Amino acid sequence: MDYLDTLKKAFKITLKNKFLWVFGILIGGAGGLNSFNFNRFTPNYQYESSAKPASELTNIQLMERIAEVWNQYGLLILTITLILLLLAVFFFVMNIISQGALISSVANLEEGKKTNFYHEISVGWHKFWRVWGVMVVYFMITMVTLIVLVVPVIIGIITKFYAVAIFWGVLMFFVCLVIWLIVSLISPYSVRVAVLDRLGIWASVKKSFELFKKNWTEIIVTYLVLVAVAFIYGLAISVFVLLIGAILFLIGYALWLASTTAGIIYATFASLAFFICLVILSGVYNTFTSSILTLTYLRLKK
Repeated sequence: MDYLDTLKKAFKITLKNKFLWVFGILIGGAGGLNSFNFNRFTPNYQYESSAKPASELTNIQLMERIAEVWNQYGLLILTITLILLLLAVFFFVMNIISQGALISSVANLEEGKKTNFYHEISVGWHKFWRVWGVMVVYFMITMVTLIVLVVPVIIGIITKFYAVAIFWGVLMFFVCLVIWLIVSLISPYSVRVAVLDRLGIWASVKKSFELFKKNWTEIIVTYLVLVAVAFIYGLAISVFVLLIGAILFLIGYALWLASTTAGIIYATFASLAFFICLVILSGVYNTFTSSILTLTYLRLKK
């Protein structure tokens, strides 16, 4: 397989079809939601010198304070919790939909078909359960291997069969490591089978495993190519963050010396712009790597 041609084609598709970047951003996740700080809503109780320390408070007093805080801020806590939960569900759903949409988009573009954002969102939506099902299968495989690795070791330690626990732990660690490596190699192709070949969940897993057996050298080389791409991307992002960050900081510091207000306003907008830029770059990178895997699958299938 011509790996250089695959890289060139993936790069061309990524740059030419910018709507794919949105899928790339959503595939990478929405970022961590900052936990809400409830401490600033905690009433500031002041005690006289004769008051008992907190450790001596009775359970009744503690429950009264919890009830007081809940009465004052309970609705706010519930509202924020619900919003965060809805956001988490939304980004989870969009992550899975975007995986299917991006795979379908690259396949259509490779075949010379016209496509657009809304059509591919529809495709991703219709492939939601299959993509999610494939993810669940590999998650369960990973969890079973962890259980097989950890539970006997814990039992061995509890029953003081330390030699058996160590032997089993070392042996199964390497066995699980091999399984996890195979899963990491096969799982991306299982998702592509589920999206492009109209197969069910188990059929997609089975077909991708057969694909791996027939083309394991090409798949491993592609994996190494992706590792190299990730290294180059990480290095480039590090240079970008250090260089641009230093420039923005110097400008902001100069403005702050001239005017504190101007410095604060600049820092706010510069930080927001810098963050958006990093998110877009992440979307481009995710689109590029996903395109490499999709093109690799299409060529291996032939």
